[in-house]
Amino acid sequence: MSEAFQKELWKHHQRPTDVVGGIPPDLEAALDELWQWKVYFGRGTILMPPEVSDLKALIDKYWNKVKDFQDDRLTSQAEIDQGFLTPSKDLHFTGDEWRNEYASNWSDYSSKTESLKEDREFADAVQALTPEGQIEMAKRLGFNVAPDWPLNEAINLYFDIKLEKAVDPFTGDEDWDYLTFWIKRESVRMALTEEQRLEFDGKVRKYQTPMEMTFRKVYGSYIRGYKATSRIIFESYNDEEKALIKEFYADTTTLTRKEEIREVLTDSGRKLISEYQSKGTDARSALRLTSPTLDFYLFVFGYITKPKTPEARAMVDAWEADRSSILITQE
Repeated sequence: MSEAFQKELWKHHQRPTDVVGGIPPDLEAALDELWQWKVYFGRGTILMPPEVSDLKALIDKYWNKVKDFQDDRLTSQAEIDQGFLTPSKDLHFTGDEWRNEYASNWSDYSSKTESLKEDREFADAVQALTPEGQIEMAKRLGFNVAPDWPLNEAINLYFDIKLEKAVDPFTGDEDWDYLTFWIKRESVRMALTEEQRLEFDGKVRKYQTPMEMTFRKVYGSYIRGYKATSRIIFESYNDEEKALIKEFYADTTTLTRKEEIREVLTDSGRKLISEYQSKGTDARSALRLTSPTLDFYLFVFGYITKPKTPEARAMVDAWEADRSSILITQE
C-alpha cells in the first residue's frame, strides 16, 4: 500500500485496516483505546492524548467557575459602591460601613474559591495546577505538557489574597490591614515579566470598580502616612521604653500589668504611656490641620466623625452634593 494511497485514506477518515482487513476485532478494539493509534491510524485528527484533553477541559471548567465568582464579586461591589456614592433609603453606607462591606465582599469571594478547591469534581484539575501535578502528568505520559493557564493562575493568586483585620502594635487599634493586603498583591504582580504585567493589569482592572481603585490610591497617598505617626513616634524612645510600649498594647498583656506600665515614668518625669499617646494625638491633629485633603478623606472613609478645618468642611459639603466626584481617574 503506497504512502499516497494511505494519505488518501486519511483524508477520507479511513484506516488501512478498513480496506485490507486482517486485524481481529478484539485487537482492533484494543488498539482503538490507544491515543497514539488514533493519531496515526485512526479516523479524524486528535491534537493531544485524550487524558490530557479531558484534563484541560476540566481545568477550563474550573477557571470558568472562578471567573463566575469574580463576576459575582464585581456585581456585588458595584451595588456596595452605589450605596455609598448614590445612597438611597434602601441602600446607603457610611465610609466605615463601605470599608466593612468591601472587606466582606472579598472574604465571600475567597470562601467560594476555597470551597471550589475542595470540590471533588475539580480535584484532578486543582492537582494538575500545582508543580507536583505537572511533574506527575509528565511522568505518566512520558512528555511535558506545557500549561496554557499561567495568567489565570496569577490572577487567581492575586484575588485569593485575603483582606484581614490586624491590631496595630503601636496603638492597639484594630482595623483592616490594607497595607499588607495590597503589598502581597503587588508581589504577585511583580513576579510576572513586564510583558505579562501589561496583560495582567488589563484583566485585573476589569474585576475592580473605580471606587475600589480610588480607595487604594487615597489610602496610599494620605491615610497610610496618617496611621503611621505612632510608629514614627515610637522610634523616638529608648529600647527599654519601646519594650514597655509594645507590652502595653500586646493582646496577651493582662489589665493588671497594663496598669503597672501606665505608672512607669520617662526620664522627663512624665508617665510613659500617657506621653506616648499624647504625642500621637498631637501629631495626627497637626497633620489634619496641615492637610485639609487628608482631613477630608479621613472623614469620607469613616476614620473621623468631624473635619477639623474649614477647608475640609467645604470639601465635604461639595462631596455630599456629588459623591461620585471622589472618584479618581486611573492612569
